[in-house]
Amino acid sequence: MNRERLKNLYEKYKNRSLSPEEKLEWDILVRDPHLEDELSKILEDEWWDYRKEELEVLDIARADSIFSSIIQKPTQRHSKRLWPWIAAAASIVIAFFVIGQFYKSTDLNNETLAKIDDIAPGKVGATLTLANGKKIRLSSAANGQIANEAGITVTKTADGQLIYEIQKGTTDGEHRLNTLTTEKGESYRVRLQDGTIIWLNAASKLTYPENLSGVSIREVHLSGEGYFQVAKDKLHPFVVTTNNQRIQVLGTAFNVSAYEDDQITKTTLEEGSVKVNVGKNEQTLIPGQQAISKDNKIKIQDGDLEEALAWKNGYFRFKEENITSIMTKLSRWYNVDIEYIGEPTKETFTGTVDKNKKISQVLQMLQSTNGVSFKIKERRISVLP
Repeated sequence: MNRERLKNLYEKYKNRSLSPEEKLEWDILVRDPHLEDELSKILEDEWWDYRKEELEVLDIARADSIFSSIIQKPTQRHSKRLWPWIAAAASIVIAFFVIGQFYKSTDLNNETLAKIDDIAPGKVGATLTLANGKKIRLSSAANGQIANEAGITVTKTADGQLIYEIQKGTTDGEHRLNTLTTEKGESYRVRLQDGTIIWLNAASKLTYPENLSGVSIREVHLSGEGYFQVAKDKLHPFVVTTNNQRIQVLGTAFNVSAYEDDQITKTTLEEGSVKVNVGKNEQTLIPGQQAISKDNKIKIQDGDLEEALAWKNGYFRFKEENITSIMTKLSRWYNVDIEYIGEPTKETFTGTVDKNKKISQVLQMLQSTNGVSFKIKERRISVLP
């Protein structure tokens, strides 16, 4: 699609001068996920061209009326859109203005979400269990060296990372296993002795040898979710095992989601090449592909890298996702319990949300779609249809 054509249709949409044929074309284009980035660029460029005082002259009642027409349901069912994606289907000036008014009115009038002790997002933290059984709470441990075992030093950095280093001449440690565990509401990063870096998501556990230099296969075990940047070593393949996948790489970057309560394991490849084994089945992924396994079966499909890596990059990304899946992710990051009052809505939701927001802001965005509502008591969230 020519960007000038897209921009021309957008200008006509704003001026309400689309012909019937152009309106049909525009409606198709704004629903095309492949054009999302292009539309975002056009809208972002225009946003910065507007002065603040130009936004303030729009009457609130008029803005609400226009916004309602923008987000009204089409005749066919579709995924509920959260605020950051609305601009792709409407004038950015109106959308941003009404979003501001929404937050003001919600903060004032939404008693269910406003009159609560808000819940902060997760933070950097984890527990390191050494081979001798000693446990170290990393959130309270001082920065600097926290362990030294047989020539292997473990250092905690100020930015929330563990670094393993081997002293010259050390040959021991390949049989001593360490475990890094994150609880709900925690995430952490570790650099193994071979230079491999692993980001660990909330409610996850990673078990690995202290020393990888003396092993023929560099093998680690993951429960939960982790992103791997594997140091290249053709002579010593790197293997990640989960409950139902075995992923072998030489040097690459990929994400593995293997939460036990999800019942499926997803491996999404960003760079390089990996072999995924499920039982007797073996598949090789190329960048952009995803392997999904369940009940000893494996399926290969095109993956959504932005969605798979969103947690590592600081946000949630939902794409036609049901409410139970969304609430499971929120439960892990905000360390809350979830209960459903009645049958969960069958609506799906699409959008992007900053992980650093308090939970009330995230719930407000979901609730604003009129597809679901919530009640909060202490650290328990009730989901209502």
